[in-house]
Amino acid sequence: MKLARARITPYRLPLLNPLETAHGVFQQRQGCLLEVETDSGLLGHGDACPFPGFRMETTEVLIPSLEVLAEALLGSDPR
Repeated sequence: MKLARARITPYRLPLLNPLETAHGVFQQRQGCLLEVETDSGLLGHGDACPFPGFRMETTEVLIPSLEVLAEALLGSDPR
């Protein structure tokens, strides 16, 4: 079994109520959904949703990083 496909889908979702933190007020969440598929049709799903100000990752850096990672994993055995 090998990873045959990876798809990254960015998203931006408004929050029903703003989230107030010491790092600011957040009106939305931004992140990416990751879907991988094996050559035998098995699917895997993941979500990456960094919180600005809490960690070093940002959504702008997240997408290219996931693209590089997905490309590197294609053809590998997910087990």
